[in-house]
Amino acid sequence: MYTAWNVCKERNRRIFEGRQMDAMQVEQEIKTEMALRRMARGGPELIVSMIMYFLWSLSVFILLCNIHFVRLCMFLLLK
Repeated sequence: MYTAWNVCKERNRRIFEGRQMDAMQVEQEIKTEMALRRMARGGPELIVSMIMYFLWSLSVFILLCNIHFVRLCMFLLLK
């Protein structure tokens, strides 16, 4: 159900908004919606899902900060 819904949303995004996501982004949207549905239902996996999502978000944030820091250093060194 989530796969068909997100494929349809991506189709509409491309046709009506002139924007597009790549396949990995659509896959992540599907996984996120499935995780949110699981959390809404509750259950023992709720805490584990929240912790895993937090750790994934934190790792992406740290990676992006490191990339920006390296770019800033290169800019300052080459200036």
